[in-house]
Amino acid sequence: MTKQEIHEILCNADDQTKMRLAVACQMQGIRVESLEELLANVITGIQVVIEPALENYRYLNGGSSIGGKE
Repeated sequence: MTKQEIHEILCNADDQTKMRLAVACQMQGIRVESLEELLANVITGIQVVIEPALENYRYLNGGSSIGGKE
């Protein structure tokens, strides 16, 4: 997930949620843009780590061999 995707999701939040996020960031002394980048990096890291588990899951559900090799 990219920073831009996170930004778009946050922009589509309701006004109350956006205000709470803005205030929370202000209280912590961080910019919303920094938070977006951090979230994008965390989500991308989780995706990288979980992909092998998803391959195993697909294999156990009758999918092709792990890594797509027969």
